[in-house]
Amino acid sequence: MKTSLGSYSIYRQAQSGAGGPWVRKWVVRFFVGGDKPLTRSKHPFLICDKCLAEVGNPVESRPNCGCQKKVKDWAELFLRTHTAMLQRGEMDRLTELLTPKKWTNVAEVLAVYRERGPEDRAQRLNFLATVYEQTTGKDIGCLRWEDLNADLKLDWAELRQEAGRRGWLGLGAGKNMPDHGWALLRDLKRAGKLPALDDRTEAPWNTTIGTYMTSINSIFGEKSRTKVLRGLNVPPLAEFLGCRLSLPAPKGHKEIEAGVMGRIDAALPVLRSEDARVWLFQQLCEETGMRPVSVRRLVPGDLRVLTAAESAEWRARMAAEWRVDESDLCEFGGLLRVAAAKHGAEILTPVSAEVVAVALAVQSAGSLIGARNETDGRALHARLNAWLRGCGVEGTQAAYLLRHRKGQLLRRFGGKAAVGVGLGHAGEAMAGRYSREDRVVPAVGLRVA
Repeated sequence: MKTSLGSYSIYRQAQSGAGGPWVRKWVVRFFVGGDKPLTRSKHPFLICDKCLAEVGNPVESRPNCGCQKKVKDWAELFLRTHTAMLQRGEMDRLTELLTPKKWTNVAEVLAVYRERGPEDRAQRLNFLATVYEQTTGKDIGCLRWEDLNADLKLDWAELRQEAGRRGWLGLGAGKNMPDHGWALLRDLKRAGKLPALDDRTEAPWNTTIGTYMTSINSIFGEKSRTKVLRGLNVPPLAEFLGCRLSLPAPKGHKEIEAGVMGRIDAALPVLRSEDARVWLFQQLCEETGMRPVSVRRLVPGDLRVLTAAESAEWRARMAAEWRVDESDLCEFGGLLRVAAAKHGAEILTPVSAEVVAVALAVQSAGSLIGARNETDGRALHARLNAWLRGCGVEGTQAAYLLRHRKGQLLRRFGGKAAVGVGLGHAGEAMAGRYSREDRVVPAVGLRVA
């Protein structure tokens, strides 16, 4: 049957093979424009007994049958509805081309993300600001939607790699970066004198590039759109989100060598006498495996001093869990609460009596390590990193490697599960980043349980 909108036909369909028996419903096939035909049989209109029993084609021999009239009326209505939907979709597409959709201002989107985003939202936004500002030389407040494209990521990766090759990323937080260093690199980029992106050479700065790319993608990703940014009109950003960099970075577990650890142990008594707060910072990192930033956030209320009986109980418990003699363990003086971080879990860990004694001596009202303020805490962290490098520890995050060492010690005695629990990870998968099956810490580590 032809109409001004298209055509359709009805027919019987055999249940199996040609010639019947027939399915009880009429089958309708629609033809609209140049599209493939649509076949429909999900409707309430049955074939009457006479049409069902007809030897020939009942559509030709019984065209005026009431059962056929009902299904034809339905088919014409379906055809009009389907055509109207196709026309509306085409009109909407053309209208959108002429009148682009109005997107929510990017500054408003970032403000909402800062309020409603995940726990590490501030860090992710800082990563985005870093990428934009280092690449363009503009403040993040100038960011526009059209700036979020593949070139932004690729250009920043090239700038970052060149800064690394020049040794400008050392000592943490870019402290080797000369004045106007990023401006110089941008000038080289504009002049076409900056090396192309190196996706073959393994380099430590590629790890940072990968971390930043993952973080800034997460701000505008699908999960964020449906949960955090729900109700805002955020553009697809297909090019920006689709640009993924796979750059070779160092693999495996980085650790402090035994010889270097020996020099650290030998130098600790002098450090304690000269700078008790830095000594405390180091011991907390080594004994507990805490992230250095978590050490800076400790307050006096996070430490509970143990009685002699409680200390003996903890030594017995640790000796049993670690399968060692109690005499190999230090004397525990306190129980430290380490707050959850990076979606992990809060942990309680015993610390040595020596650490407790120094903590009680240097602590201030708002800091267990005696930091006067956040700036002072950062300075203590920097002094510890410098002291560790002076002992032979390599890398910009020297204090963080003490966490790796603790993870290795935990794995030696309890496997990945122990690493996950002891370091407060959300699961065991992260444990592999801090420990390896084939490397173990020397037994001297037992002095810190």
